[in-house]
Amino acid sequence: MKVLIGIDGSKGGFAALRMATRLLSPATDRVALYYSPPDIRPLAASGISPEIVERANAALTKAVLDEGCSLLPDPLRESVHTIVGTKNPRQGINLAANAWPAELIVVGASAKRKFARLFLGSVARSVVHAATVPVLVVRSAEGEPPDGPMRVLVAFDGLGGIRQSAAVLKRLTWPEKTNGRVMTVVAPSLSPEVSEWLDRHARDADIGALARTWAREHEVDQLRSRDELVQFCRQLPPLFQESEPLLAEGQPAERILDTIDSEKTDLVVLGSNSKRAIDPLLLGSTSDRILSHAHCSVLIVPEQPQP
Repeated sequence: MKVLIGIDGSKGGFAALRMATRLLSPATDRVALYYSPPDIRPLAASGISPEIVERANAALTKAVLDEGCSLLPDPLRESVHTIVGTKNPRQGINLAANAWPAELIVVGASAKRKFARLFLGSVARSVVHAATVPVLVVRSAEGEPPDGPMRVLVAFDGLGGIRQSAAVLKRLTWPEKTNGRVMTVVAPSLSPEVSEWLDRHARDADIGALARTWAREHEVDQLRSRDELVQFCRQLPPLFQESEPLLAEGQPAERILDTIDSEKTDLVVLGSNSKRAIDPLLLGSTSDRILSHAHCSVLIVPEQPQP
């Protein structure tokens, strides 16, 4: 697999690189490092010539890319491809990924929840928004990726890029003893308002019959969702088949975020049913909320058009 990793000289960028290399095999994968130097425009009164700015940018670019290459395992370092962007990385990373072409993009982001809202306008957010290939957004505390076995949660919804998710998960190299868990979320049988109304009119025979019908239909939906979840698990690497799949009920983003916290998840995998991972008109979508609020890294796999 060809993997493009965006770095910017920050701890978060290098953490993204280190985590990515843990999931790659030198025997089957290739890496490209992307760096876009800052657009420095000194004031005319400063006396700094364009030539000095150009040399400074060249020195900074070499330092950042050299540092990135030094963090790669020897076999990957020998075949690494470096790309110096000429555009803002918000656009440049995807342009470079399409031109190389990459099959996976990796970028870094802040892990702190109190800054989650700021992440909506970040480079990572923009890359995910426009990408046509899977994007791994690495969030790591204090700039350090998880060490040792990982806890990976796959959120299955039966739609979007989830079919491609199975293929991507098979191509990644998982650290020994990594724990994989798969979950799906079904809608509650009734809204709180309807449940309260039923309680108030529970003695009415017709309303009681209606409530029982809703309950039976909900049970059928749960059984169908569980069957789909089990079938999906069979398509995944063995490590995702060792734990019992989780069937939760409620609002999808909230339940997934709750599970991320309760299971101390390092990486959550989501499918996207749009050509773009996040539609700008769907700012409240499940993938958008998880990308914005999860404390862990997020791998979003967009749906690919069927041939």
